[in-house]
Amino acid sequence: MAKVWPFLAQKSSTESYSWRTDVRRAFQGEIRESLRTARRLLRYEHLLTDEDNNKAQALVRSNLNGIWEVPLWSEVSKGSGSIGNNTVDCNTNADYVEGGKVFVMSRTKEYETVEISTVGDGSLTLSNNLTIEPYMVTPVIQSQMTEAFDGLRVQHNVWERSASFTSTVDTDPAENPYTQFQEIPVLEDPPSTVFPLENRISQVRQFIDNGMGPVEIEPVRDDLDEIYEFSFVDIKLEDRWKRKKFYHYLRGRDKPFWLPTWTEDLELLEEIQDTDTSIQVNSPYYSVEELEGKSIRIQSDETFYREVLSAQEENNIITLEIEPLGSYVESATISFIDKVRLDTDEIDFLFVGQTLQSSALLIGVRD
Repeated sequence: MAKVWPFLAQKSSTESYSWRTDVRRAFQGEIRESLRTARRLLRYEHLLTDEDNNKAQALVRSNLNGIWEVPLWSEVSKGSGSIGNNTVDCNTNADYVEGGKVFVMSRTKEYETVEISTVGDGSLTLSNNLTIEPYMVTPVIQSQMTEAFDGLRVQHNVWERSASFTSTVDTDPAENPYTQFQEIPVLEDPPSTVFPLENRISQVRQFIDNGMGPVEIEPVRDDLDEIYEFSFVDIKLEDRWKRKKFYHYLRGRDKPFWLPTWTEDLELLEEIQDTDTSIQVNSPYYSVEELEGKSIRIQSDETFYREVLSAQEENNIITLEIEPLGSYVESATISFIDKVRLDTDEIDFLFVGQTLQSSALLIGVRD
């Protein structure tokens, strides 16, 4: 029988998603295959009194290799309901699933876990009636304790403890919350930071040297390596859940997405009519050859995404051929969107204050 781990986590705790992706790189592009849904790792830091520390040690000794019901503290919200009732009103922008469980804690720190019958918009219907009056509620993750239960007594009646749990039953709430362009989502939330770590003009190459004549160079891949890093700071529970669902959708290194630069890369020189198949721009940093085949974001009252079909320059004015917008645009900010994917199969979330922070390495792709 699973036991509940009821101790509140400190804000230095972390939550990680771990996928497994087989990436096979070819001369042009790559083949990616997702091998599993996310495995979740919770690393909780606790401050415990002597009494709670003794309770925690007793629990660990009794169930070290067993199953735990662990509250997901990054998604906790206030709840309301009545004893003897089977409905809890709460923020359901969290990992609640039918057949899963919710952790319910009262103001006096009494707690229970109850199976969820249905998940509504702003409420949960439970399989059994409540026996305590809810104050805080959060999803339950069924897990195993996978690391040592470490502790240090820092002062009289205060213990610092760390506990790590790995999920045994995983949900896969994959959802693309963004607009799609060419059937690939466009990341429309500007991250708190995006910056290039590397922008190498290089290839994966093989150098053939027989020791007699000149060295022969054979390209193994024709892709340029472009590596970025982005990070997010999400405050609202809705934004935290949106971010997690999007990471689930990407499944680690498996799926690509479009990453806008959020800068004015091209200057629009004249208005665009709804049926125009070309636009005139000034490009201070990019040549005509570089523009052809690029994808752009045209931000006006509406947002449009288009591929540059061809580019020509005459009298320092560049004409880009695109598909018609279908709308009149008087002025707009034009930026590039780059096709990227995560360059990692693990995402770490850090609780800092009232925020949930995450970051990841990205790499450009050409599929």
